[in-house]
Amino acid sequence: MSLDARNMTQGGQVIKYMVAMFMQIANIVAFWVILATILVFFATIAVQIPLEKMIHGLAYWAMDTLVIPLQEAIGTSEGGTFTFHWLNPRTDQVVEFEKPPARYASTGILFIAMCY
Repeated sequence: MSLDARNMTQGGQVIKYMVAMFMQIANIVAFWVILATILVFFATIAVQIPLEKMIHGLAYWAMDTLVIPLQEAIGTSEGGTFTFHWLNPRTDQVVEFEKPPARYASTGILFIAMCY
């Protein structure tokens, strides 16, 4: 092996180029693998969860993030109640219950009740 400076620097440049090309390909592969994993995850959820539970979950999310904070900001949440109508899939009966908004602002009880 020659200890010539040209050979030393040229070898380093080749290694740097090879590592850069490997990283470029690894980034492209990682991007598509992560994208495919996310798509498969949401497709699996969409197939497994019934539409009614998705609608109930979205309704709870909307109330928890939009309606309740708006009512607290405006100042109309005191004394008011939310009326929930839920179709029990086991008995096919419509369950109706009223709860104050403060109860659902910090807990996930409604969401848990909708999933079971």
